[in-house]
Amino acid sequence: MRKLTCVLFLSVWWCIGYTQQDSSFLRYDQLELEDLDFSSLDQSSTKVIAGTRNEQDLADLPFTVFVITAKEIREQGYYTLVDALKNLPGIRVSQPGSGLDGETFMMRGLYGNTYAKILINDIPIRPSVVGAMPIGSQLPIRQAERIEVIYGPAATIYGPDAAAGVINIILKDSEYPTFAQADIEIGKNNLTRLSALFGGKFSLGRNILKVRMFGGYTSMNDREIKYDLASLYNPQQYEDLLNLQNQELIQYEDKPNFEGATGVATLSSLPHQSNYVGFSATMGIFEFSAQRMFRSDHSSIGLNPFAVSYADPQSLIGEEILSTHFSFKKEFKKWDLSVRMNRLSYSINPLSSYKYVLPLFGTFSNGYGYGFLGPVDVDPSLNVGQSIDSLYLSGSRYVSGSFNDVSVELQSNFKLSKAVNISFGITGESGNGDAIERFLKVPVSTVNGISPPPFSVNPNATFSSVSSYMETYLKFGKISAIAGVQSFIRSDGLLVNDPVFNPRVGVLYKASPEFSIRASYSQAFRYPSAYFNNSSYTIQAKDGGLEIETGSPGLEPEETINVETGLRYNPSENLSLDFSMYYTQTSDFIDFDIVNNTQDGSFFWGFENDPNSFTRLMGAQVSLRMRNIIPSIQFGTDVHLNYSKGKERLLQLFFDDILETEIQELPVVRAQPNLIGHVRMSFVPVKNLTLFLNHSFMSNSWTRNKLRITGALQNNNVDSLINNGYYTLGIRSQFKISRQIDAFADFANLTNIRYGGIDATVDFDSLLYNPQPSFMFKMGVNFAFN
Repeated sequence: MRKLTCVLFLSVWWCIGYTQQDSSFLRYDQLELEDLDFSSLDQSSTKVIAGTRNEQDLADLPFTVFVITAKEIREQGYYTLVDALKNLPGIRVSQPGSGLDGETFMMRGLYGNTYAKILINDIPIRPSVVGAMPIGSQLPIRQAERIEVIYGPAATIYGPDAAAGVINIILKDSEYPTFAQADIEIGKNNLTRLSALFGGKFSLGRNILKVRMFGGYTSMNDREIKYDLASLYNPQQYEDLLNLQNQELIQYEDKPNFEGATGVATLSSLPHQSNYVGFSATMGIFEFSAQRMFRSDHSSIGLNPFAVSYADPQSLIGEEILSTHFSFKKEFKKWDLSVRMNRLSYSINPLSSYKYVLPLFGTFSNGYGYGFLGPVDVDPSLNVGQSIDSLYLSGSRYVSGSFNDVSVELQSNFKLSKAVNISFGITGESGNGDAIERFLKVPVSTVNGISPPPFSVNPNATFSSVSSYMETYLKFGKISAIAGVQSFIRSDGLLVNDPVFNPRVGVLYKASPEFSIRASYSQAFRYPSAYFNNSSYTIQAKDGGLEIETGSPGLEPEETINVETGLRYNPSENLSLDFSMYYTQTSDFIDFDIVNNTQDGSFFWGFENDPNSFTRLMGAQVSLRMRNIIPSIQFGTDVHLNYSKGKERLLQLFFDDILETEIQELPVVRAQPNLIGHVRMSFVPVKNLTLFLNHSFMSNSWTRNKLRITGALQNNNVDSLINNGYYTLGIRSQFKISRQIDAFADFANLTNIRYGGIDATVDFDSLLYNPQPSFMFKMGVNFAFN
């Protein structure tokens, strides 16, 4: 890691020296990047790929699409994907979110890490074996030319996991012979960030070779989230919520991994580290790219101190994703043909571990073993509670997982005329390896050939799938329309192998070059990840002891539908407006559940489909951009507002003499505030200095934690479910030192507001609210050449 840091640091200064050396050869009248004011470029003139997988004008697409430009990424200091998403309308973020998922976000009432498709240059990067895409600084956001964000299902062209939307990170390219950029950033808690990008063109006979190399590194020693210690990090609070005060056999103070005293847990530092390196080459019709992405966070982030210990700073979750891609594209007179081959390799760092105290799994396993739950025939002399701790919870418990995804895609477009384009594709995909496994006593080490004793038999995560789609794009006069459908069938150990169909249709009417209205309908069936199967357990008494089996067979796809209408109005380069109204519904949820089966004495803890469940959200969002409101100081503002109302129907648990369940309808969508607002103001008070004021505000929201909801409904105390709304202010200043070099200072959460983000889990192991960083300060230098 030190080598990578040194290489990136030297690369930054090499770039600066290279520019200073060669700048004299630039013609004085040559147009530079800083000479172009992209801030006044309205989105109607932007080309995007993600809408149809072919480059189209955003103004001609009948869907809600937003583009985050390279200029905005540079000015606002975005380093992570969630950094870039947090100011878009209707998106709520959590930084951090959890140790397992990193930074998280909500999109149209759905958990974005799970329900949104994330791509780099149109190449998917989320491994199929994970429940959610882990997000940190391991994605090449600093090297992005733009980030395209589509709201609503796009499964027709991107597959069934594009249920909430699609996020496509398009990397920078250049027509210059060489181009480079680099960044250095430092901040509180020893925050260190470096990134670099190099590229160029080389002549090889009649062919031109285009090469791009990039990398980045982020490290911090701790996070500003350790506050409200007497309540939020008080393990006694969580024991009381589980009504375990009188269960002397199940006490967190007596557990091997607990460090602290009654009501007080020891808290260590919470480090983070991310890095990435990538390479791409294009020559003629061929393209090759490869990227390595790594992220590591403290495994306890977002979890409560009753469930896990915060005492060891080395309790980390780290994972690596290797992405390789090869493609070729041949263009003919009226049609083109492309073949893409992708491979994703995912692996969890062998030393990834938790220090469990009494996670929900351990709490219920102990309860089952002691006879508090279910008709259990266990010999008391076996001391089952201590056996469970010794077998599954004591000491460091390691996590393992290694999986490979391979796909081959054939895509073709027929341009029948200027008004008609038909595209179709067929994709074959397969995966094999080991799904995520927890509670291991020793780490998996391929070097030493150690095979840890299994927690239980881990179900096979191997799968294969075939999908095909056809979509037609029509443009006649003032009307543009898109209609298409995808068929998808998957074979694995979870599902009945029935095909599903994902349709999409949209119409746009452009009344004038400045004004258009649109309407669309889209649908997605999201197939369950092996993560849900391998994170589900059945406990049963057998031969005087306990037997634990992993798996949740019979999982079925969830269905999401989205209906939307909207308008765009761009009367001038200084004013643009996008407004939309939407209705989205997801049914047959895969959600956390606990089932006490009195017939066979088994106890299930994990994920299941609930055929009676649904989430419904109806809302409106507006995005208003105004530039040069006060020309003398170049004052401009972006206003993004989202107002929504919704409800959920879930299978809820009730703890009486026995564990019971019943359908409950909630008057909200969990973790979705009714009002989400972002206002950014920018102005130039003096020459070369730009100030940005970032305002964010949200109304109250309910927790995602199903067991807290259960307790509140039982006690008629809904107020205990509410995470309070908040307002935060951030100020960023950027000073232009030269054409190529900017310096900046960033004051995040200047008012030091303490507020909650998105709950880390839907079970009881999460904190009462997910604390977000208090005041943070960063400063650094940005460099760009060509």
